[in-house]
Amino acid sequence: MKKIPSVILAVLTVLSFGFGTSACRRTESGSVEPITLGKMPIAAHLLIYIAEEQGFFSKNGIAVAVRDFDTGPEALRAMFAENIDIAHAGEYAAVASILKDDDLRILASIDRYRFFHLAARKDRGVRKASDLRGKKIGVSPATSGEFFLGRFLQLQGLSLSDITAVDIRPPEFVQAISDGSVDAVVYIRPYDKEIRQKLGADGVFWDLQGTQDLYSVMVARREWTSGHPETLKRLLKSLLQAEKHLIAHPAQGKETLRRALDLDASYVEETWTDHLFSLTLDQSLVVAMEHEARWMIKNRNFGEVRMPNLSDYIYGDALEAVKPTAVNIIR
Repeated sequence: MKKIPSVILAVLTVLSFGFGTSACRRTESGSVEPITLGKMPIAAHLLIYIAEEQGFFSKNGIAVAVRDFDTGPEALRAMFAENIDIAHAGEYAAVASILKDDDLRILASIDRYRFFHLAARKDRGVRKASDLRGKKIGVSPATSGEFFLGRFLQLQGLSLSDITAVDIRPPEFVQAISDGSVDAVVYIRPYDKEIRQKLGADGVFWDLQGTQDLYSVMVARREWTSGHPETLKRLLKSLLQAEKHLIAHPAQGKETLRRALDLDASYVEETWTDHLFSLTLDQSLVVAMEHEARWMIKNRNFGEVRMPNLSDYIYGDALEAVKPTAVNIIR
C-alpha cells in the first residue's frame, strides 16, 4: 500500500475539518424561520414585492408566506386569530384595535402615501360637497377611509350622522357607484381610473386626505413580538435591503410593482410620487395616530375609553437594530 505524504495528509485533514465545521454551522443556523404576512394587494407594499422577487427573505433565513386581504382590519383580525403572524394595515385600523384593548405592537411603517378619494353621482343631486347631506355613501368601516370621510364632512359643516354609510369592500367600489347602489363612494387609488371612466361627465370627485398622509404599518401581537426578536430583525433587514434596492434601481422597482399588481405602466408612473417607500418609525406617525384616536373616541361607539399613550404600542428595538436612523419616537 502506497504511503500518503504527511504534507498532503495534513492538508486533507485541515480541509476535512473546515468542511465539517462549515456543515455544522449550516446545520446549527440553517433552520429557516417561517413567517406569514397578511396585507392588501396595493402599491404601499412594494418593499415586500421587491424582497420576494430579489430573494432577500430567503437570504436572511426566513420563509415568508403572504396572504392577501380586502382590507387592513381583515388582516388584523386574522392576526389576532393567529392565522397570520404579522398584519400590514393603515395606522387608523391599528388605532381602532388599540382602543378595543387589543394587545398589539407596531413594528415599522413601510410607506407613507396618498390613497383615498370620494366620487359622487351628479344625477343624484351631488355637485358640491354640501350636497352629500342625506346621501348614501359607500365606505369600508373601521378603515382610514372612514376617518377621512368623517373629517371631510366636518369641513363642510356636516357629520357622519348626516349621511347614510353603506358597508362597501374594495372589490365592490366600482359596481356600487356605477349601478347606483350608492350615491357616492369612498374609494382607494387603484380604482380611480375605472370609476372615472364609468361615471364620465356624471361624476364629481374629491381628494379626501388633504395634507395628511396614510401610513402602512407592520403590526404583530405583543406576545409574538416578544418571542421573535431575531426573526423580526431578519424580516426588517430584508425589507431594508429592498428599500436600498429600490433607491438604486427605481425603474426596476416600478416594473416589479407593475407585474405584482398587473398595473398599466402609465398608472405606475402617474401615482409614483404618491408614495414614500421607506422603513421608519417617526413621531409624525404617532401624531397622526393621536389625531385619529381622538376622532374615534368622539365619533365611534367605544364606550368609556381614555386616550391611550400610543407610543407604548410601538416596538422599535428590531428596526433600530437594522436601521438606527429610522426610529424617531418621543417617549
